[in-house]
Amino acid sequence: MLQSRFVAGPMRPVLAPEPERAVEPAPPPSFSIVIAAYQAAGTIGEALASAFAQTLPAADVVVSDDGSTDDLAAAVAPYADRVTFLHQANAGEGAAKNAAVREARGEFAVFLDADDVFLPERLEAFAELAASRPDLDILTSDAFLDLDGTVLRRCYDRGWSFEVDDQRGAILERNFVFGLAAVHRSRFLEISVGSTSRFGMRRTGTSGADSCSEARASASSPSRWRGIACGPPASPHGVRRCFEDAAPCSRKRWLAET
Repeated sequence: MLQSRFVAGPMRPVLAPEPERAVEPAPPPSFSIVIAAYQAAGTIGEALASAFAQTLPAADVVVSDDGSTDDLAAAVAPYADRVTFLHQANAGEGAAKNAAVREARGEFAVFLDADDVFLPERLEAFAELAASRPDLDILTSDAFLDLDGTVLRRCYDRGWSFEVDDQRGAILERNFVFGLAAVHRSRFLEISVGSTSRFGMRRTGTSGADSCSEARASASSPSRWRGIACGPPASPHGVRRCFEDAAPCSRKRWLAET
């Protein structure tokens, strides 16, 4: 069982809103890693390697090919026995992510871009947070942003902070959620039904924690999400302080323009 592999340790620092009512700890949930891929044959191998290097294994890993014309299938082939590989005609990133989430089995869907990587303890950190705060629907973390292997900065800094006090208001003004987030899958599917935007990347004045809808944005109803938490790069965000001494959970790779 996935949960038997989880061993609780000291709680990592986390930034999160106060619970609306008393919250009892719960068993750690299961996590699916979902990857929407388009023309990503050159990078997806490293992304998948990081997915399978997690100290807490994912329930499953789903790759959704959005009509790539490169040899994406060959790049995924080394992991064929461990990956659910979907293929669709090109319909955009949101549609590819929705397809992957629908196919996933975990209680949380964790988004991983095909050109990014997770640090090994990311799912373990999410499990720790989800077990202590089962009232939260969205978990994210800090991240290292690098260019050709050189770390440039962290995702969260003094210029872009994680909102704690007024998440419902802030999400309508700016996208404060680092997009490689873990989202409660049933809530995601509930909100995205019938509704194309990228998770956390809607640019119509209502950005933030919307699902990858295929017809309309769901961020206009931020109250439908129960709460968002974040931790350091190798853990998620949750308390009101900076994580300058903590190691991030993921690595966002910036590629040099040619």
